[in-house]
Amino acid sequence: MKKLSIVRFRNDHATILDIEKNKGVYTFLPPIELDELTQLSTHLVNRTKILIFFSPLDTIEESIALPSVIKNEATILKALSVKLHDERLINEPLVLNKVDAIIDPLGESIQHHYKGLYEREIYDAISPLTQWEHIDAITSEVYALFSISEEIFRDKSYLSVYTQEDRNLIVAVNKGTLLFSRVGELQSTDEIERVMEQISDINRTVAYAHQQYREVAFEFIAISGNIADGEMATIQLQAITGLRVCTLAPTLMVKGLELSTAQNYILDIGMLYLPESMNFLPTRVKAIKEFDFGTKIVFSIALLVMVLGVYFSFSAYTEYQAGRDDYHNTRAQLEQTLQNTVTFDNDQLQKAIALLEVSTEVDHHFLDSMIVFDDLFSLIHPSQSAYSHTPEGGVLTLSFSKKCTTLKELYLFEKTFKQKIATLKPQLASITPLYKINYDTLTFEATVTYGITQQTATDPQQGDNG
Repeated sequence: MKKLSIVRFRNDHATILDIEKNKGVYTFLPPIELDELTQLSTHLVNRTKILIFFSPLDTIEESIALPSVIKNEATILKALSVKLHDERLINEPLVLNKVDAIIDPLGESIQHHYKGLYEREIYDAISPLTQWEHIDAITSEVYALFSISEEIFRDKSYLSVYTQEDRNLIVAVNKGTLLFSRVGELQSTDEIERVMEQISDINRTVAYAHQQYREVAFEFIAISGNIADGEMATIQLQAITGLRVCTLAPTLMVKGLELSTAQNYILDIGMLYLPESMNFLPTRVKAIKEFDFGTKIVFSIALLVMVLGVYFSFSAYTEYQAGRDDYHNTRAQLEQTLQNTVTFDNDQLQKAIALLEVSTEVDHHFLDSMIVFDDLFSLIHPSQSAYSHTPEGGVLTLSFSKKCTTLKELYLFEKTFKQKIATLKPQLASITPLYKINYDTLTFEATVTYGITQQTATDPQQGDNG
């Protein structure tokens, strides 16, 4: 939920309206009335977005035609200042906003249209505030009335009137363009006479609008303020001016306003829809806002750096602590290993060295050569295996047995087996196969010995029965 505050200045009096915005809906909180402007900053101490409008003595509207090749804004404003000085004798600094720039049909020149307020009047209005960095908008009552009217009546031609006890505030609008504005001061103190004076002042303004802007077809008059509560005033205005009269309904635009007092906050509601071209922030306020924004960015970066520093410091400390724990654990394990290790004295060490010197290298065990049988084992696995030591070394005996179902199967298996044995003989000179094949029962049996035996020494060819 976003919160903002609107400050309205009028005759050394200020009204503060706190507003909440939730999902695009504005809710007005009860107003705070201040008779002492010195109290203003105290009431706004926690506000972060402040909108201000006041009643300046004058608003400036001026246009200047310059060659279309001139694009630089500073050059255009300088030329406009010279024109205001020469033609209207305005020497004071102004806060100017460009409204539009219209190129002539030939494209040779551009008509630059500006609106402005006197810088001195703006500073005088906001001088009771100390929170300039939180000011988001500054404008006049005229532009606040124009903003709410345009929010309701887009692309229409009309006059919008906001009435108070002592004056009428009137703007004339043609399809989004503010044609003119005026403030009509009221002298009557009697309520009935004051209404008649208001109607008469509005009628004179309508007549002026028709006379000065004959090309504009005004469609209606929109009334608001205290005159909007009287039905008779609406009927009389319509009869006198010949234009339709409608009433602004602020309670349909925002929440939180009492029906009986809602018309008092028409201008405040208009501040919520103020276009940027009617926001007159002076140079010093912009500078303070930019400085405040930059300070927040620097603070955010510093905070981020600090958080990252703390994080990495903590990570480094955690890694250090883990390493320290590993060191202590390893040291404890080494100390325990040293305590459990049997140590030799010098005589025992000398005996061990002598024993190593006279020891011979362990012969390679012939079982390491079993890998040569891998191809044979892929055909059939041994049904039995035995290993026995002999004075000459050792003998490995492998027994194979297979039951076939056909004579052809037996024949092919016998042939394949003997071929694999034949392949092994060049690698294993002492290999000896013994076969027992029964063609009646279709059984194949073979015994393969590998090693040095008396039999293989005398008859290395024995055993190929087949």
